[in-house]
Amino acid sequence: MSPGNRKLPATRRVLGGWRILLICMLIGVAPAEADVSKEYQLKAAFLYNFAKFVEWPASGFATPESPLVIGVFRANPFGDELEKAVKGRKINGHPIVVSQVSSVAAARQTQILFVGASQNAKLGELKGALQGTPVLTVGESEEFARQGGMVTFTLQNDSLRFAINKDPAQKAGLKISSQLLKLALNSGRTTP
Repeated sequence: MSPGNRKLPATRRVLGGWRILLICMLIGVAPAEADVSKEYQLKAAFLYNFAKFVEWPASGFATPESPLVIGVFRANPFGDELEKAVKGRKINGHPIVVSQVSSVAAARQTQILFVGASQNAKLGELKGALQGTPVLTVGESEEFARQGGMVTFTLQNDSLRFAINKDPAQKAGLKISSQLLKLALNSGRTTP
């Protein structure tokens, strides 16, 4: 068996799960509720943390006190977990708010936009509408990554991970911290 095909020992898989649990505890994510999966609780925590490691241009906000808006495009798999993850928090003086985004035009009013896999049919339209805007796009499908999404969640060895596509982020005027790039699956390299 080649080194790339080896399964991680059970202890490594468990440690990966413990690291994620520890991160969630440190940022105050509550235990799972019956109607929201652990996967989406973790994704909510990641979205908040992405906001801490991305720098938006001044033009990304109407005023220096404007909220940092995390938008969820159409279908909301988070329930109220995303609101809980960001409640009462600020980043660089910007209070964080969560917004349900029902149209492509409204997506331009966010700083972070989560696009669930169920919205793949709208990816081309979203890509065109967001071109040249400082919106960090986050998704969860291979199609999202192929269409130029910036951050893509993936499950790997029963752990939630993410890949970063730097080119579209840079073109949008976003600066992603080297600390976040180090944590990405692709270590900051551009995805095809």
